Amino acid sequence: MALIFILVVTAIVVLLFIRPTLLRESADPKLRPVTLEEIEQGFSRLSDEKLPLVRMHSTNEPSQALDCAIGGPIWAPVEKTTWPVDEDGNPVIHLAQINFAGFDTPRDFPDKGLLQIFVKASEVTGQGRNDTGHSLHIRWYETPQAGTRLSPPQGQSKTLKTVFATELARKSGVRLIPEPRDLPAYPFAWPFSHEVAGPLTTRRPVDDETAERRQRLYSEFDDIVNAHGAHWIGGYPGFAIEDVRGQRPNLRPLNRVLFHAGFGKHICVGDAGAINVLISSSDLNAKRFDRAYLVIEG
Repeated sequence: MALIFILVVTAIVVLLFIRPTLLRESADPKLRPVTLEEIEQGFSRLSDEKLPLVRMHSTNEPSQALDCAIGGPIWAPVEKTTWPVDEDGNPVIHLAQINFAGFDTPRDFPDKGLLQIFVKASEVTGQGRNDTGHSLHIRWYETPQAGTRLSPPQGQSKTLKTVFATELARKSGVRLIPEPRDLPAYPFAWPFSHEVAGPLTTRRPVDDETAERRQRLYSEFDDIVNAHGAHWIGGYPGFAIEDVRGQRPNLRPLNRVLFHAGFGKHICVGDAGAINVLISSSDLNAKRFDRAYLVIEG
C-alpha cells in the first residue's frame, strides 16, 4: 500500500512540476541547459568575428605636438590658434589626439592624418550613463605640418579633474604608444553580449563537464577584456554598464570604435566609467567624423 502511495505521489510531482519545466526548457532556448558544444561554438565565434584593433598604452611621458595622446595641449595649424568651444561658447575638453601616420591602422581607418576628439564639459560631470549621441567636437587634419600647440584654457582646471586623474594628463597630456593586437571580439559588446556571453553564463550547465568548461570560460572572458587594456581604437567597444546598441537597434550601424577610453592611471570618469566614441564603417571610410557618436558612463 505504501509503495502504491509513493508511486502515485511521484507521478503527480512529475506531471505537475518536472514535466512542465522540461517542456518549457525544450520550447524556450533561453531556459534549456547549456551544452558543452554550445560553449565551444560560442567562444569560437569571438575569434571568427574579431575586428582588428590597436591598443593605446598610456605612458608617464608628456605628449609632444603630433603624438597620440590623451588630455593636455593640442596641435593646431598656425591659422587656427583658438581652442574649440561648444554651442554656448564654453571650452570643450580635449579627450584624445590620434596620429594615424604613426602606426599600422586597422581596416577602414585612415593611414594618415591627425584626429582630435573633444567632449563638452557638461557631459562628463554626471553619474551613470550619459548617452549623448553626437555631442562631440572633432578636429581632423589630413596632412598636419607646420603648427603650434595650444594649452587647455585656465578656467578648465576644475572640470578636467572629472576626466583626468593626474596633473600630467591635465596639463601636459600623456603620450600613448599604439600596439596593434590580434584579439578575439570583446565578449560583452553587442551582439556577443546577447548571443554569446549572456546565454552561455546564465543557463544552467547540462552536466558536470559542461559546468567545469563554463568555469574556464569566465576566466577566458576576463583574459580578453584585460588584453584590451584601458584605451584602444578599432575592435569592439567596452561598456562599464552595458552596450547601448543592444536596446537601441538604430545605433547598431555604429560598428567601429573611433576611440575607447577606460579606467586607468590617467583617466577616471566617475567611479570606474568608460567613454566610447563610435562611428559606422561607411562614415569612417568617408572620414565623416562629424557623425561620430558619444556614450559616457560614469
